[in-house]
This record gives sequence, C-alpha cells and structure tokens, in this order.
Amino acid sequence: MDLYQRNINVSVHRLGEHQIMLWSTMLDLDHSIRVQLIIDAPSRQIVEASGEMLKVPFDICHRTLENLERLKGLTVERGVARRVSATIGKSTGCVHLVEIVMSAVRLAFPFLIGYGSGLMDRQQLEQLTEEEQIQLGKIFMADTCLAYKTDVETQEEQEL
Repeated sequence: MDLYQRNINVSVHRLGEHQIMLWSTMLDLDHSIRVQLIIDAPSRQIVEASGEMLKVPFDICHRTLENLERLKGLTVERGVARRVSATIGKSTGCVHLVEIVMSAVRLAFPFLIGYGSGLMDRQQLEQLTEEEQIQLGKIFMADTCLAYKTDVETQEEQEL
C-alpha cells in the first residue's frame, strides 16, 4: 500500500522559431503547483517565468511564487541547478518550486542541444548516430552520467 505519491510532469512546446515554453506541474495529496517557463533558444536564457499554486499546505507558501520572477535572465547551462536553488529555494523560497523548475530545465536541454547544433526538430536528431548524439549532449551534460562521461579523469577516479 502506497503511503504517499507524487507526480511531476513536464511538457515542452515550441513558440515560434527561437523560443520554447515549458509547463511543469507537481501533484500530490498536499500540492497542486504549476510553473511556466519561456526560454529563448539562441541565448538559452529564461525570458518569462510564472506559476500558480492551486493547493499547498500553508497560505504562506503562495508568497514563494514571487521568486519565479527572479529566474528571468538566468542562462540554462551547466551549473544552473545551483543558481535555481539559490534564486527560488532555500529559506525564502520553496523546495518544490526548485524541483519542478529543474525538471523543466532538464527537459529543455535536448531541445537546446539540438538548436545550438542547427537541428530544429527531434527527427533531425534521430538521424544522427548514437555517438554523434552523445557528443552533442556533452555540451550541456558532460559527466552527468555514463553516456556523457568525458575522457578526463578526476583525481578521485585516478586514486581508485
């Protein structure tokens, strides 16, 4: 028997030739939260950020939505998770907003990788070999998993 369940969903939509819109939602017994981000693909910057909390455990939680405005201008690149957490999380923010914004940003990476390489849709990306796709992915995802491992070993890895 489940004690608790949480669902996080993200969708990416193209807005014209150079922007994408991301919808990210969280739904559980205590929360119903939605966040919308618009990212300018050439600069990889967040140009719009908004959200709503339809259900939260405390009224004070609604105040954290104001922090989303501070995401504008943030560049989606390596290290973005730390900046998102500092901007909308911690003691003046909401860990759940951080979680759903990061889910959206992670899903934006494949589109931004393709866009930066001149690939405008998923079908073009799928025409590349697996190795070519991995090399493109390393631009944003270097050392985040086995597929994107770089050839440079860290001091820790060498000592093992």
